Amino acid sequence: MARGIHAALMMFHKVVALFCGLLAMFAPHTYEIFFNPVTHGTDDVTASLLHEVIQLYGALIFGQAVIVHVVDELGTPSVVRGTCRAYCVIFSATSVIMGKAMLFGSAFVPSAIVNLALFVLMAIGYGYCAAVPPKMSLDAVKFP
Repeated sequence: MARGIHAALMMFHKVVALFCGLLAMFAPHTYEIFFNPVTHGTDDVTASLLHEVIQLYGALIFGQAVIVHVVDELGTPSVVRGTCRAYCVIFSATSVIMGKAMLFGSAFVPSAIVNLALFVLMAIGYGYCAAVPPKMSLDAVKFP
């Protein structure tokens, strides 16, 4: 089991992913605050499709909570560090794509700044954790 900054970041990620994933799956309309009014709700088909995409994305977010939980509980130091590297890449790419869309796209919504800030902070946190070897508790050590 990871300790220190690795454990704290993974716990934060797990809680946020659990909450946001379940919210997206069961109340997708709450995510409309992140979309420009022009990009959603123009007709029933568009709104239905948007809700389905948000629900599918919610399932992926919820899955992240499960992955992070398992890695935190059972992962070796190399697995924890590798997972941190992967999430650093994921959150960095997401930040660049979202930042580009906000700067150059027509779908800018001020509420999305909070989302972008979260992705940037997660990229920085996971980048730091990828660079620093994790401290592991003795519970993770398996004796013969």
